[in-house]
Amino acid sequence: MSQQIINTNKGTADSLKTGATKINSNFTELYTILANNPIAIPSVANNSGKYLTTNGVTVSWQPFTTPNLATVATSGSYTDLTNKPTIPAAYSSTSINALSDVNTATNVPTNGQPLVWNSVSSNWIPGSVILDSLSTLSDVTITSPSPGQVLKYNGVAWINDADSTSGGAGVGTVTNVSVISLNGFAGTVATSSSTPAITITTSITGMLKGNGTAISAATSGTDYAPGTGALTTGIIKSTTTTGALTIAVAGTDYQSPIGTITGLVKGNGANALTAAVAGTDYQSAQSVTGIVKSSGTTRSAAVAGTDYQAPVSATGILKSSGVSGNVSAAIAGTDYQAPISLTTNGSSGQATFSNNTLNIPQYTALAARNSTNATTASLANNAAGNITITGWKSYMLLSIQTSVAAWVTVYTSSAARTADASRTITTDPTPGSGVIAEVITTSASTQIFSPAVFGFNDEESPSTDIQVKVVNRSGSTAAITITMKLVQLEV
Repeated sequence: MSQQIINTNKGTADSLKTGATKINSNFTELYTILANNPIAIPSVANNSGKYLTTNGVTVSWQPFTTPNLATVATSGSYTDLTNKPTIPAAYSSTSINALSDVNTATNVPTNGQPLVWNSVSSNWIPGSVILDSLSTLSDVTITSPSPGQVLKYNGVAWINDADSTSGGAGVGTVTNVSVISLNGFAGTVATSSSTPAITITTSITGMLKGNGTAISAATSGTDYAPGTGALTTGIIKSTTTTGALTIAVAGTDYQSPIGTITGLVKGNGANALTAAVAGTDYQSAQSVTGIVKSSGTTRSAAVAGTDYQAPVSATGILKSSGVSGNVSAAIAGTDYQAPISLTTNGSSGQATFSNNTLNIPQYTALAARNSTNATTASLANNAAGNITITGWKSYMLLSIQTSVAAWVTVYTSSAARTADASRTITTDPTPGSGVIAEVITTSASTQIFSPAVFGFNDEESPSTDIQVKVVNRSGSTAAITITMKLVQLEV
């Protein structure tokens, strides 16, 4: 797996959960490699002057070996030697120089130098394979090193310098790392100013759920069905509110298995089914013809005139005997009211009935016009007062007279008058609002309606009351008398 890099760019930065997942992935890979390939580094104590070497399995300290010069030939090639020893501290250079592939005349060795192969000149020369320090390299200059510095190339040589001044891309210094507790997560940071180790934790226990932003504890029975122990075998039912599972009860939660039943089936009200009994649970099949009657348990042919009305041949209005149910022709004047003849006798009074004759008086004259009035309480100028004038349920309004200058409005009901109370004098009433008529006078005067206005009382129980609103426009306080001339249209 490649290294997982946490995106810290503003606007597209990884969420806390995504970042923690990448950290865990990196650590998991490292721990897996180290666990499968452990490296045991031996102690450096008492191993001065030795070098580390491995046999492919373990790492150990080994001393430099001093060869027996007696085994070194005086002629031939150094590469012919079965052992290629490190040159000891004291040796005879003439014996080494005698070898054709060793060049120590041009490159005079110093005390303790080993021979190394020079691939350019194709011979062995004195050199340095194991270094005591970086400063022994010809192109490395170490000056007063301090912890945290790195080796960098300045164009001439490799020098030690602070990491923050190296200029390398992506190189920086960690000054402080902290973890914010958010969305159900918390965390701790070890070594926050150098090599931070972040541990992500949560205080939520049990099953977790996420809403796309944060995590919280999942609710058993709402977010998931709770675990159940081993249940006995059978049909399982779930509790609607908690989601808990239990064994369903046959006959209560579901229909019990039904044995082999033939014929009609009946239920006992407890979800059990049995075979129905003919004549008890249902009517047995019968071959009765005609109209059928039931005794409560069986059926038989009904008897005409006893169980039902036999066909009737009578004409006109029929009557029943009430006992046998027989029907016969009814007698006018005995079994029912014979047709009534109407007469219009007289010009007034009440209708009368005699034998089969109804006498209805005939009115030959129409009602005369009448005047009716009412007076308001004392009203200040521009103040409004309500009055009720006695008239008829419906009427023709011929004129309205005011005792002083006034604004007068006539209504179909008291509710209509209340609803119209806030309307101004310059605003026309809304059609259908219950306003029958209104006049505005500048003095004591009479306003004639031409043509006459149809008026009526529209209360839930119609009466002879006429509801009126009066506004004083005389310029001073006054009690105003309103007189209406009417023609009755309804009794």
